[in-house]
Amino acid sequence: MRIPGIRNIGYCPASSVPDDYEIQGMAGLPVNIAGLTFTALYVLDDGQLVISNSNENNGSNQKATLTFTCLSEFKPGRYVFLVQTIAGAKWLIGGKTAVPSVSTQDTTAGANAANGLKVTIELSAPIAAQRVIGQESIYTAEGYVTFEDWRQIADSIYASASHRHLSSEIDDEEFNTTQDQVNIENNNLAKKAIKTAKAAM
Repeated sequence: MRIPGIRNIGYCPASSVPDDYEIQGMAGLPVNIAGLTFTALYVLDDGQLVISNSNENNGSNQKATLTFTCLSEFKPGRYVFLVQTIAGAKWLIGGKTAVPSVSTQDTTAGANAANGLKVTIELSAPIAAQRVIGQESIYTAEGYVTFEDWRQIADSIYASASHRHLSSEIDDEEFNTTQDQVNIENNNLAKKAIKTAKAAM
């Protein structure tokens, strides 16, 4: 099963997840994540979450794979991940004991390479990804600027460029250049916000 329309991604330490989350998930009960605080990642619109189920050793097993390009500063660790879709659905990947593996690949090298860090999250467990409910808190690491602030700026620039591209005011090359500038400007904004926050601490 492929989860469409990924809008936001956040993470929090696996150690902060209550023990009963995984038990509730296996029992098919709704899991309320209102008590968790997630760090937001500024991500591009290429995020994909794929969930598959299988039977292994006379028991059910689930595999979840999340891939995305990240423009935020991010170092792999023992985290669980929250995925929010455009439709408002929320998925929690991992738990206190079932911790996803995290691998990253820098894609900033090369003149035509995409900006950012390619991140792959993988987990194979009885419950690897589960639908969750609740109004969780999502902040950047320093708690100053949320990814929605960055997203609104990117959306505004991209919408303007798309309109001009469709009306033939700009050609394909200029439109692609604008897309690259959106990524660069948002990356710079994220770094500036983090630098300002650290200076104020």
